[in-house]
This record gives sequence, C-alpha cells and structure tokens, in this order.
Amino acid sequence: MLAARSRGAGRGVAAPIRFPTNEEVVKALQERVEASSFQSAGVVATLRRALLDDPSSNSLTFSSEDQVLAYIGNRAVRPVFTDPVCGDGQCEAPWEFPAWGPFGCRADCGVQPNVTHVLVAVTGDFVGHATLSPRLLMQGVSWNLCLDDAQRRKRGETDLCWFEEDQSFSQYQETQIQSVSLVPGSWYVRVLGDFAGRVSGAIYDATVENAPQRMTVQVRLEAA
Repeated sequence: MLAARSRGAGRGVAAPIRFPTNEEVVKALQERVEASSFQSAGVVATLRRALLDDPSSNSLTFSSEDQVLAYIGNRAVRPVFTDPVCGDGQCEAPWEFPAWGPFGCRADCGVQPNVTHVLVAVTGDFVGHATLSPRLLMQGVSWNLCLDDAQRRKRGETDLCWFEEDQSFSQYQETQIQSVSLVPGSWYVRVLGDFAGRVSGAIYDATVENAPQRMTVQVRLEAA
C-alpha cells in the first residue's frame, strides 16, 4: 500500500492523503494509452509485468510524491521504454528494418533486396512571371521525395522522406537530378511554397542503366 501525509485544511489538522497503489497506477496508465495507438495492448501488458510481477511491491510505502515517481521511473519507464540500438544483434521492428538507401539497420536486419533504382528530376523555373520577381517566386520553395505510409501516421510519425532536409533552389532556372533506390510503396514528390506553379519534374525507372523509363508520379503541393 502506498501511503503518505500532507498538510490538510480545516482546524489546522494534518489530513492524511493516500498515494495510488500499483494496481491503480497500472489502470491509470492503461486508460492513458489509446486503444488505437500502436501496439497498445503490448505496452500495457509490459507495464503490468514490470510493476506487478514482484508481490512485495504491493506492500511498499512512500513518504513523498518524488519517491513514487522515482519508483515508477526506475521500475518501469527506464527499463521498458528504451530506444532500439542498431548493432545490438536484434532487429526490432517496426523501428528497425532492412537497410535501403540511407534508411534502416544493416547490422541487425540485413539489406532490403526489393528496391527500384530511379532518377528524380525536379525543375524550378522562376523567370518570366508578369508581375512577380524570380527572387520572390523562388523564396521558400522546396521539395522532397516521400513515402505515403498510413502505418507511420497511425503511430504519430510523419511520412518517411528520402532527404533529411527538404531540397531548395539556388538558381532562378535550375534542374536537380538525384539517383535514389526506393522500396515498393506509394511515393510522391512533395513541393512546398510553390504558390505560382513554377516547379515541375519527372521520375525515371533506372533499373536498366542505359534505358531509363519515365514513371507516373504524384505531386503534392503543400503550404510552406
């Protein structure tokens, strides 16, 4: 049982208060984990084992809120919620996966064999507008190549994009060509800040090195 005392109201008498039991802590944690969140049942089960597998833990007493928090942190939070480490010999999906391009963990999960080599050509032409200067049109425009991934969004993560930072333009008329290797999925070119429609592009299947084939590409224009 968790118990403590604090200053109470009324007649200047210290009124007892009760800190939650381990069962109540687990129940509160379970209620906080949304049913739709990623592997919520597994998370709750792991927390229950961490807090309740030792019968003696139900008889512990704490004299302050700090001791309660320290116990939960040392007993459950730090041991359970650890970040996967690439190179420890364990492929911990979905955070670790077979390597492709700059992504994944080769040491633990190996190499993704099913990839497509493509060429991405993105052109920005910011000259020739009737009223707006090229500098204004180019300012704030950027692009990236991203994978439409509903499962990542369910986990609260953003879509996986090839470039860690969005690519920008440095010249008023410029074509950028990038060679990338993509896993199967719905890929799209995300363009930010192109309010005048000055960015265009194409993607080519480069599986056959000397005969690239133009592919159908989806472009998403988004506010910067």
